[in-house]
Amino acid sequence: MKSKERIIVEEIGCDEEQAKLSLRESSDNLQKAIKSIASTFKFIGVIKGKFICEDINMYGLFIVIVNLRKEIIIRQAAVVTNNPAIYENDMGLTWHIFEKRLYALRLHEGSLHETTSKFEQNLNRQIRKNHKQIFFQLVREKKAGELAELLKSGISKSLPGASNRLVLEIEELSLSQFRELSDKSVSVTEKKNDNNNSGRELTLETELAECNDDGDFVEADKLKENDTVLVSITDNRDTAQYLSKLLGGRKRDSIIPLAATIQKVDCEGNNLTVDMRFGPGITGRALVNKKTRVRIVKSHFKNAVRRRIIIWFTVASVIAVGIVYFVLKIVVD
Repeated sequence: MKSKERIIVEEIGCDEEQAKLSLRESSDNLQKAIKSIASTFKFIGVIKGKFICEDINMYGLFIVIVNLRKEIIIRQAAVVTNNPAIYENDMGLTWHIFEKRLYALRLHEGSLHETTSKFEQNLNRQIRKNHKQIFFQLVREKKAGELAELLKSGISKSLPGASNRLVLEIEELSLSQFRELSDKSVSVTEKKNDNNNSGRELTLETELAECNDDGDFVEADKLKENDTVLVSITDNRDTAQYLSKLLGGRKRDSIIPLAATIQKVDCEGNNLTVDMRFGPGITGRALVNKKTRVRIVKSHFKNAVRRRIIIWFTVASVIAVGIVYFVLKIVVD
């Protein structure tokens, strides 16, 4: 028959000295000892990560949950996509919320399933075979920067030829904390019903390009849906800066205005909030005074004015021709 110490060691993963101490403090009550040690010792490590591969326009999230005592992977998951919005997920989220969101994003359109699977396999191999000892040491010491450098090679093997940026966060949990939240892991149905849109669209901070000369412009309060305007991306986030370069809106330290199509214009006192779209999954938002002269590429307001002028001119021409004809006819007669 197994000793109580051995049962605790096998159940919890602690050493025998910790098991003996827990039994002493619990008056030799096995269940109390297991519960006590499970809530006291933090030997569950959670690594949350996100990365950008700039050269090939890929973005990803991953999570790895490990037992630091046994040095084994409990579970892991990842998602890789071409949608840059995924990189904006908050690394400060608690691990179970982060994991839930990751699984929801895997179900979104645009998730690269084959690439994701390859990434998970390479990441697992990097941890278990190539860098097991140093990996678990860095997790215990919570050295996220050094761990990121270690895991970059796994990303490079999954996404060859890509220079990448990787951000990590490490959490430590007791077994009780892990089991409590792990039991609440999301079902497939809940994942499908997750209404979080953070993986679908990224909204950038922008400014509408003003017109200080005689170029083509309209006053901001004349802007309409589907107008095309010139916009500068002023967002300082890493993803926004990268997207700006990708779209052609930044060259070295210079910002270059880009064309964007207006989706919606909302009035707020003397100011307008203008929502616009650069392309699939990428939108912008700008605040502008109503009377600001805005550079325009295509204006439905101006087109409407031009159409009216053409109509008025045509009607006036017909009337003028009719009058001339009538006068000439009188003279001739």
